[in-house]
Amino acid sequence: MLYIWRLRFTAPRAWVVILGFFILSHILRGERTAGLGLRMRGARAAAAGAVGLLAYCPWGIFQQYLLNGCWRWPPLGASR
Repeated sequence: MLYIWRLRFTAPRAWVVILGFFILSHILRGERTAGLGLRMRGARAAAAGAVGLLAYCPWGIFQQYLLNGCWRWPPLGASR
């Protein structure tokens, strides 16, 4: 939480040190990627899901464009 509220502004590259602490902690505890749930099993299904998500993103961006850019609320020229 400290990084989000303070260090992000005063030390923008502090995330590298924080990530280093996380990785060092895993190494010191002897944790491996499989023990953390990072396995290659199921990677193909996850990649297919990511492709589906990326295919959906342009549609979502288009919807946001229509809602935020084209249709103003209140409409232009309306009395306030």
